[in-house]
Amino acid sequence: MLAVVAAIPDQLLAIAYVVIFGLGSIGGMAVTSTVFAIPSLATAHRFAGAERWIRTGAALTSVVVGAELAWTIAHEVGLFA
Repeated sequence: MLAVVAAIPDQLLAIAYVVIFGLGSIGGMAVTSTVFAIPSLATAHRFAGAERWIRTGAALTSVVVGAELAWTIAHEVGLFA
């Protein structure tokens, strides 16, 4: 986008291009989000019990990855040397 804006000689047209590009990006993201959400909403009742296990698994994975990262950084810095 910036390369195109730099090539537009008129400042008003360049600003209009940025505004139109931004609105198009927002519209495209909204449509994409809606398209991806429809199947999720349609099947949400089927997997109501699984949501708890998925959240728990994601939380535990996050803690394990964070602890491993902290351990690695601590060793590199020399805290345990």
